[in-house]
Amino acid sequence: MFSLKNVLIVLIIVIFISSFLTSCKFSKIIDLVHKDTDTFYKKYDFSDSRLKKYQVNGIIFIPYTRQLPHRSYSDKFHYYYLSLASYRKKGDDGKVIINNVELEGVKEVKFKKITKELKQGLEFKEYEKNNGIYKDEFKLIHQINDYNMELTDKSQIKVVLNVSVEEDGEVITRDLEYIFETRIREYLVQR
Repeated sequence: MFSLKNVLIVLIIVIFISSFLTSCKFSKIIDLVHKDTDTFYKKYDFSDSRLKKYQVNGIIFIPYTRQLPHRSYSDKFHYYYLSLASYRKKGDDGKVIINNVELEGVKEVKFKKITKELKQGLEFKEYEKNNGIYKDEFKLIHQINDYNMELTDKSQIKVVLNVSVEEDGEVITRDLEYIFETRIREYLVQR
């Protein structure tokens, strides 16, 4: 019925599959995203109604976070930084200043409030990927955490940018508020 050869083949396959499964594990990447502005770069649609509250005089301000690489294999949590990408259409040339930025935990997150005064002027340059659009981009905060924020799938962090935009000698200053939520991605790690 069963030959020794068939039994050995089945045994080898079982050993291979079990060792493969035990040597693999799933790891998570937790992104902090702002859902309204997360996809702006795909279409550059300045007229999107979801983006109106993030515009001042036609300039769209889009803060975003990224994970920093682990410093060592013993790191138990991820570090994040906060950057800002700002876009304007060709022809707009008023002065733009990022006055300050505030971050604070809103929901299901361990977070120490951060307030940073910047007084950072923006210098828009023609954006190669899309004619007629100008862009400025820089890091607002190089590291927003040096501790475990204990992020969950329901965590939220609020970012408030205070910006001033000059147009025709008039300066408009506004607070722009963004609620960042978590997006969890899992991937298979093989060892």
